[in-house]
Amino acid sequence: HIYHTPGEYIVSLRATNTLEEGLASIHISVYDVLESVEIVSPYSHSIVPINTPVTLHANFTTKYGTKYLGFLSYQWTFEGTTVTREVEYITHVFTSIGIFNVNLNVSYIGGVVQSL
Repeated sequence: HIYHTPGEYIVSLRATNTLEEGLASIHISVYDVLESVEIVSPYSHSIVPINTPVTLHANFTTKYGTKYLGFLSYQWTFEGTTVTREVEYITHVFTSIGIFNVNLNVSYIGGVVQSL
């Protein structure tokens, strides 16, 4: 069988003969496929004020348009310092003026998707 929609399913099998009957069931989780991830800033053009907490969010798209991905882990890297979280946002303070690279790896049951 091919599942076309992510979700939780229970598959049951019933076997019978002239003498007896048996029943077995299994729980199946069908997850969506993570296609892309982007970092969203509350500031236009990703220009943020110095020494001000800024909350960045991970925005992602999936193949089937659901958020049914199972366990997600977000690995944020700010100029060589990596922080791993289980939520899609992080607050960071930039303490100097400059251009900084922020990297995000999102790990889920289907693999890893990276955003720069």
